Amino acid sequence: LRKSGEAFGVLLFFLGITILLDSSIMYFLERGHWDEEDRVYYRTCGEEGRDVPSPYGSIIEAFWWCITTITTVGYGDIVPCTAAGKVFAGLTMVLGIMVVAFPITIIGANFNEVYEQHRRRKMARHITKQGGNLQLLRRQWLEHSYRL
Repeated sequence: LRKSGEAFGVLLFFLGITILLDSSIMYFLERGHWDEEDRVYYRTCGEEGRDVPSPYGSIIEAFWWCITTITTVGYGDIVPCTAAGKVFAGLTMVLGIMVVAFPITIIGANFNEVYEQHRRRKMARHITKQGGNLQLLRRQWLEHSYRL
């Protein structure tokens, strides 16, 4: 975990920036028009072309859409209506996969390195217990490795 701390920090930083930027862009693409009387944004959705209250009432409210889209959960409770919003949502999905994938590969490589170090230490302890009979230990180690 210590070795992956920097990669994890980069992951959180990129996720934070991506969520902030993508939520802001989606807010401006999908908010619709302001109704002074109701004090709410309305957008035209559906085949009927009727005005409905926009779920993107603020950038903060768009965070939910962005988080579920980036993580590819996509609950479907908030969806874009405009063509520009739909295209941007698709780009956000792809961007989300890339933002998460790059640091995860570093974390995975660090895990593998730490696991190999653990195996080497375990083998060294085993050699010490066996009194240094390397031929026997080598045969046991090879048999164990093939079973994995």
